[in-house]
Amino acid sequence: MKAIIRKTVVFVLAILATGISAFAQKTIQGIVSDSKGNRVEKVMVSPAGSADSVLTNHLGEYLLEVSDSCSSLVFRYESEKIREDIQDRKVVNVTLPIFLSEKQLLSMNPRLDYPLGVQFTIAGHSLFALSLNYFISDKQSFELGLCGRGLLLGTRRYFPLNDVGKNMALYTGLIANLPLDTDFVAYVPFGFHILSHNGMAFGIEVAGRTPVSLDQEMGVFNFLGFGINFGFQF
Repeated sequence: MKAIIRKTVVFVLAILATGISAFAQKTIQGIVSDSKGNRVEKVMVSPAGSADSVLTNHLGEYLLEVSDSCSSLVFRYESEKIREDIQDRKVVNVTLPIFLSEKQLLSMNPRLDYPLGVQFTIAGHSLFALSLNYFISDKQSFELGLCGRGLLLGTRRYFPLNDVGKNMALYTGLIANLPLDTDFVAYVPFGFHILSHNGMAFGIEVAGRTPVSLDQEMGVFNFLGFGINFGFQF
């Protein structure tokens, strides 16, 4: 009787161990680049022999859960397909034998990918402003809109910070208020701008402005401005 019970227990434990092993998972991550070192977006990454897959993001990054028994990954991009052994690695970086075209690389720069946008400004050159802005390049934009003083017309010059996602930049510019019934205002901002790869934009700035006015209560000349911008690029 004891021998039967012992064999039964061993059999049950063996089944449990097999089940646990089958469901054991590990996480693999990495970066996919082309032959020039450019990150490649929308590469399909899957465990060999499995239908499960993920796509690399705009930075060429992927994160994939695979079974503990998985020994290799398959990378597919257009007509290219390569297989990479995992071995004991948790980080698997891959170089595809391709060269991305200039057109394909544009999608990795949000200021080129989303040139037209709507921007709302609080404070700054006016109490508020709502404007359309357009990037003619990743370093130059123009804007036209309405503000608390009337119409606004301006341009901004961007200095990209060369972060991997090309999201961040410093900028300066010249914004002119064309007043309906108040003094003409020229506004020169110096700020920091972030544009994400989903089109969301945010900026913060300080600025010099004219005309210089005297704050009667504070007894100081008012020539500095401060603004917060947020909006969406299409």
